[in-house]
Amino acid sequence: MIPSYARLCLPYVTATALLCDDVRVTDFDPAAIAEPARHDLAARIRIVKDQNPTVNVLAPQRVEVSLRDGTELVIDLPAVLGAPDRPLCRERHLEKFRCAAASGLHPMSSTQIAQLITLVDDLEHLNEVRTFVDGFCFDLVPS
Repeated sequence: MIPSYARLCLPYVTATALLCDDVRVTDFDPAAIAEPARHDLAARIRIVKDQNPTVNVLAPQRVEVSLRDGTELVIDLPAVLGAPDRPLCRERHLEKFRCAAASGLHPMSSTQIAQLITLVDDLEHLNEVRTFVDGFCFDLVPS
């Protein structure tokens, strides 16, 4: 499975959430995607169409889990985590940003990430936008 498909594969994402207690950027790295435990659990996950007329919406969702002992667990998700109706707290938001920034096409060092967070936190006091662009756009813009 390739990362772009895994991100959209609800059984893989659900299996990852159940096994890891969370879903992070690194869960779509080739090594994570290749883990047999994720595939074994994902193979046991069924997607059932409900009454929602739009199959491509992210919310609301209902997750039902049947455990081996017969216990049934149900979670209703009115909005996905990070959506305006269910925002991340600041620390969780920054944790997600740090992970994404460190694993991007041009990975940032922890020092660069900290500098960028500080700069964005004080953005309204920035006198020159070039400080932001020169420091963090790397070689994306031709000279």
